Amino acid sequence: MRRMDTLCTDIDARPGDGWTTRRLAALNRSIALTSLALGALSGMLIGLWSFGGPVPVPDAIGDYGDLPRRLLRLGHIAFFGLAFLNLILARQIPGLPLGVKAMRGALGCMNFGNVALPAALIAAAFWEPLKYLTAPPAFAVTLALCIAAWGGWAGYLKTGDDEEADR
Repeated sequence: MRRMDTLCTDIDARPGDGWTTRRLAALNRSIALTSLALGALSGMLIGLWSFGGPVPVPDAIGDYGDLPRRLLRLGHIAFFGLAFLNLILARQIPGLPLGVKAMRGALGCMNFGNVALPAALIAAAFWEPLKYLTAPPAFAVTLALCIAAWGGWAGYLKTGDDEEADR
């Protein structure tokens, strides 16, 4: 089995595009870490009017159970959840037996979802028709995770074949 540090090299890039799988995974990590910071910042902002905080609840947000406020909370949590998924994907995908296009596709889809889904949820809290913009990034995240799962199972099944050959 190849070592992890040899799986992603500059050979992964198309000539002249400058995007190796390793560089794209580094972008995923940067986006994920930024998403964690935005999750914390949005939580601090929401906390200003939660539980009788020092700031009154904005009229556009409504009561605790109203859809705009639920969308805002979901956007806040999405920053965290998607960041963790993005970090896991960035760490794991280079070691999976996937083609370069599949790896790059999964990493790109995850980045799109990590950026666009929380943004769409928060925007929809202020103008409800924007909630329909959540479908493409949700699909992108699902596709990224399905590609990774495919690679995980391919690696698992290949490992069994390697063990048989070692006997």
